[in-house]
Amino acid sequence: MQLEQARHDHSHSQQGVALDARSETFNCFGCSPQNSNGLALEMCQLGVDTLVSTFCLPRQFESYPGVIHGGIVSTVLDEVMGNLIAALDKRLCFTMALRLKYLSPIHTDHAYRCVARLTRRPDSTDGIYKVDGEIHPLAKEELLVAASATYKWITTAQVATEMTVKPSALGKYVDYVKPAEQHTVL
Repeated sequence: MQLEQARHDHSHSQQGVALDARSETFNCFGCSPQNSNGLALEMCQLGVDTLVSTFCLPRQFESYPGVIHGGIVSTVLDEVMGNLIAALDKRLCFTMALRLKYLSPIHTDHAYRCVARLTRRPDSTDGIYKVDGEIHPLAKEELLVAASATYKWITTAQVATEMTVKPSALGKYVDYVKPAEQHTVL
């Protein structure tokens, strides 16, 4: 109930814009509602540089009894932080680096809020974004997990070679990837 009210409040906030760019064929572990094994995270953009997701994970994602596995917590942060870039700048990126500091366990069947904030946009040539993220209990400002990440804007060639996208579907990614002439080597 607490989680549903938070989702309702975020999706109906005057400053929030609900994000739902998921198609029936998209199988993302983090956000696709069609992936029965996934997290099915829902996100909402707040203001000009923030993305928020409220979530409550069941026991299927635990490590120790009642505690969400740290890798799943990392996935929640990476998903929200990476989707911030897609929401703000309409760009798809690969994670280059992700650093977390776990201050307290995240528990099963408890409601939480993951917040991602953009800290750096790319300069004219590097395609590098930096994003900070945090997880808090839904009703408190207590910091439970802090994260920082670096993301690289992907190229058209990477969509064709690194992702399992059919050649006939490459066109729908054109507006979200870095054109070949702007490609820089890491």
